[in-house]
Amino acid sequence: MDKIMMFTTDDDDQVRECVACGFTDAVSDAEQPSNPELETRVNKRKNEDDHTVKQVVFFKSSADDE
Repeated sequence: MDKIMMFTTDDDDQVRECVACGFTDAVSDAEQPSNPELETRVNKRKNEDDHTVKQVVFFKSSADDE
């Protein structure tokens, strides 16, 4: 047998309640305020790095010394 009952409050919130333990869970149709994205090191960093391509030389040959 189910031990959960559902009902609607006067504020039009749908509520589920467990008859055995008393746990309740309410769901509202009202629009929830939007939470801003949590600030992390990824989204707060300014992209000001130098993105130009540069040649990397590891070893110079003896022909380059002349």
